[in-house]
Amino acid sequence: LAAPVAYNAASYLRILLAEPDMAALLAASPGLRRSLRPLCRLLGLPQPPEPPACLPRAAPAALPPARRPPPVMSAPAPAPAHATPPPAPLHPTPRGFLKPA
Repeated sequence: LAAPVAYNAASYLRILLAEPDMAALLAASPGLRRSLRPLCRLLGLPQPPEPPACLPRAAPAALPPARRPPPVMSAPAPAPAHATPPPAPLHPTPRGFLKPA
């Protein structure tokens, strides 16, 4: 980073990290602290403070629900009574033409 830009960014971040609300947010969200660590190193700032060791840990995530067996497929519905019958099969004739049986 260019020196003036880095100096401005460092001063803004230093002010932000000094606020009590930001300290509470960093204590509640370790991922945010891990994200800020490289930026603080780059700008020459002290690392964000470690969260207190006495914070209660979040309950472990519940196990995913058990897989359900696939649904039983029912038989296809019968054809309606008014359906047209299938065409008669074609058979060869002595001349080679096909005609219904």
